Amino acid sequence: MSRVLTIEMLPEHLRNEFGIPSTMYTRYMFKVIIAVNSAVVPYLPMAVREFPKNYYVADLRKRIASGSRL
Repeated sequence: MSRVLTIEMLPEHLRNEFGIPSTMYTRYMFKVIIAVNSAVVPYLPMAVREFPKNYYVADLRKRIASGSRL
């Protein structure tokens, strides 16, 4: 799934330089993934939607407080 998203979100000239072509399959799967996400995400609880952000902000604050590498 992440490969399909990467392929379709890259500008065409970068896709060509990396040698990863956009095919009918990747374009179709990209549209399916976006449609499913658009239908599901609004119904997720806010805690689930914001979990990645909250996790990484807490980790950043912990690292800053302890003086370790960011």
